[in-house]
Amino acid sequence: MNKLLVIFSFTALAAGLHAQQLSEFSMEPVDSMGSNSNSINATSVNADRITLRNLLGFTSGAGPMRVQGPGWLDDSYQVTAKAQPADEDHFLAALQNAIAAKLQLQIQHASREMPVLVLRVLDPNAPKLHDTSGPSSIHGQSGSVTIENAPMSDISNLLTRMFERPVIDETNLTGRFSFELSWQSGDNESLKKAMRDQLGLTLTEDRRKIDVIQVGRK
Repeated sequence: MNKLLVIFSFTALAAGLHAQQLSEFSMEPVDSMGSNSNSINATSVNADRITLRNLLGFTSGAGPMRVQGPGWLDDSYQVTAKAQPADEDHFLAALQNAIAAKLQLQIQHASREMPVLVLRVLDPNAPKLHDTSGPSSIHGQSGSVTIENAPMSDISNLLTRMFERPVIDETNLTGRFSFELSWQSGDNESLKKAMRDQLGLTLTEDRRKIDVIQVGRK
């Protein structure tokens, strides 16, 4: 068996194993223009229109700002995926591998220094956030967002998208949190002030070496 066939067989086998971890998976390119209705969580994805960058940022947990590569990362896709009931903990890894197999992607981790925002608790002795429980969800519109039972990793990823800069969580807060936040739409300083006043959280500028996801084609 020649080297090329060995590589192909291994790739096909890996893709088959990963597909077994998903009870459902489809991914097709769509026009990047237009509205979307996307439902994404830790066990399923139902997206009418989502960019490959955002999708890989979700599956890696790094957020889209840390996904680097060619311009086609901003191509849009219609994606449906669902975890096997007995394998929900591995959904994100299985989904990323299924995407990589379908699009013949090479995904590597690297360390890069870049401007970031660091998220901290303003007063550790009097936190304004309290642990909650229940299904996790995030709903937002211009100038407001409602968070239900979300971990700080989801909140920092949301802030990364809002500020268009990586947000590093140094709150040391564990558990899940629910809150409503409102600010003057389009004003980042108003958003920072709302976080201080309403949530007791601060965002400070810094430069850090952070993990980025480098994407290419095989």
